[in-house]
Amino acid sequence: MTACKLCKKEIENNCQKCPYCQGYQHWYKNPQILSAFLLVPLFALYFYFFNPMDSKNFLDYQQKFLSRQISVVQFEGRSGPHLKVTFEVTNNSDYKWGQLNYELIGRSDGKIIVAEPGATYAWVIQPHSSSHVNANIPVIDGVSEWELVIKDMKTGRRI
Repeated sequence: MTACKLCKKEIENNCQKCPYCQGYQHWYKNPQILSAFLLVPLFALYFYFFNPMDSKNFLDYQQKFLSRQISVVQFEGRSGPHLKVTFEVTNNSDYKWGQLNYELIGRSDGKIIVAEPGATYAWVIQPHSSSHVNANIPVIDGVSEWELVIKDMKTGRRI
């Protein structure tokens, strides 16, 4: 006979659980402890991969991005003449951004001629650096310059 670790009443030596107070005699045989050992790593993995506090809203950082047209090259595409317009995008923020969602604005003498909806571009830009973005668009008469307007980007561990 031995004493229960919780209520101190006498119980048999091989008891895993006290018949009086229902207390476990060995901490590692308690199913509540086992579930805690399983849940703590799951929470850690969740916050590592899907940390909701890690994401930033692009609209709060939009003024820290600059884009300028570098070059325009005309080529013959499958559906007629196209332009390959290259832009340099500068990130002046402290965060790495990716998954660029953009729109192209075609201008002539300062007037907007056309707005081409872009797409999501699989692209990453590091903090305080510049990177190039290429856009292939059909030739549109009267457009002399193009502007890249960034609509949205994502930041965080999984970009």
